[in-house]
Amino acid sequence: MKELIYYAIFIVIFFFATKCSNPVSPVEETFNNSISGKTLHIAPNSQFTLDLKLQGSAGYSWICLINDSAIVNLTNTTTRQTAPDSLKCGAPVTETFYFSTEKEGKCDVKLYHLRKWEPVFNPSDSVKFSVIVNKRIKRIYY
Repeated sequence: MKELIYYAIFIVIFFFATKCSNPVSPVEETFNNSISGKTLHIAPNSQFTLDLKLQGSAGYSWICLINDSAIVNLTNTTTRQTAPDSLKCGAPVTETFYFSTEKEGKCDVKLYHLRKWEPVFNPSDSVKFSVIVNKRIKRIYY
């Protein structure tokens, strides 16, 4: 009977630990559109996020282009409401981009806020930054 109780406790703890954790943690730093035009210096095997306003209900989406995904990789994206009135049609929400660094090197990250169906490439906003991944870097900076 004791074995069954210990087994049940183990299952509960295991379920809690695996289902309640953030799948992309630990995130070392979160940035916003003010990173545009800058160079981010970061160590390999690090994570960072980028929060951008999205007008998804108005037909917009963010497109992310990375010129070398062996150096920086987009691992996930999520959206969340930013204010109580964000349920209104056309109201912005926040889209979070989760990035991880893989190996040393330099690459460029470009994000464009646009309507995919429009025939002419005409983004309403863009964020462009460079990333330098170097094992000697101890703390993220730009």
